[in-house]
Amino acid sequence: MLYSQTAATYHANYKCNKQSTEAGTFFIRCAICKRQFGTRTQLETHLEAEHTTEEQQILIDGRKSVHHECDVCGRRFSQGITLRRHKLRHEGIKPYQCDHCQRRFTQKGTLKTHLRTHTNEKPYLCPVCGDSFRSAGTLRNHRIRRCGSGES
Repeated sequence: MLYSQTAATYHANYKCNKQSTEAGTFFIRCAICKRQFGTRTQLETHLEAEHTTEEQQILIDGRKSVHHECDVCGRRFSQGITLRRHKLRHEGIKPYQCDHCQRRFTQKGTLKTHLRTHTNEKPYLCPVCGDSFRSAGTLRNHRIRRCGSGES
């Protein structure tokens, strides 16, 4: 298993343990020992130093059943279709092509988001500041970094 698929990254990707204090600052809680950290990097350093790979894997497996593992990088997935889609990256296969600039993508959703660069469509609106974004992920990152909340 690659380090990029540790419990810290798993939680950071799925917002499972990011919480707000009354002062409005955010912390990330270790899901194994409940210690609090100000950044994902601090949490990842803590996990690597304080918790075994087995503890981290039990946490990941307990949250989501993982049955399919990439034989190239070791990343694990709960669905076979997700693994097959992931493997396209390793194989360099990009079946989805932009009609405007001919750029190719491994996933249809990535192409859909890319097409918005040509139309300047930004359908995801921040309810706090009013800024708009091309993807839900970009809006989520903005809310965490700029507007003080990762929640929708």
